[in-house]
Amino acid sequence: MTVEVAPKSKFVTLHREVSTLTKDLIDRSFDYRAVWDYPKLPKKAKKYVDKYATPVVKEYFIPHMTLSLLKDKGKLAEVEATMSVEHHRFRAETLALCTLAEHHTCQEVVFSIPLGRVDKKDP
Repeated sequence: MTVEVAPKSKFVTLHREVSTLTKDLIDRSFDYRAVWDYPKLPKKAKKYVDKYATPVVKEYFIPHMTLSLLKDKGKLAEVEATMSVEHHRFRAETLALCTLAEHHTCQEVVFSIPLGRVDKKDP
């Protein structure tokens, strides 16, 4: 289950720049094609997996926070019925490069940099 982050437009440029600048740091010994069920992906998504190790870039980029992973996807409706999501604001203050664990979770921070505020009106 995920919560989408909006407005998406504020993250697109940052995501594009970070993806481009870090693509040479990807561990190419890992089988990204298996993780993303490569044979079932559209042609353009396959191209992104080959270049960025993920299809979730450019037009497929969806800023989100993962809340949970369900082993039994048949229980999704049951879980959704118990949840209530309120609108919240947050400000990302740090950009971190991580080694990843299962389900693309950060295992260890390799390095991080603080993010400056662009729009002084946003908290």
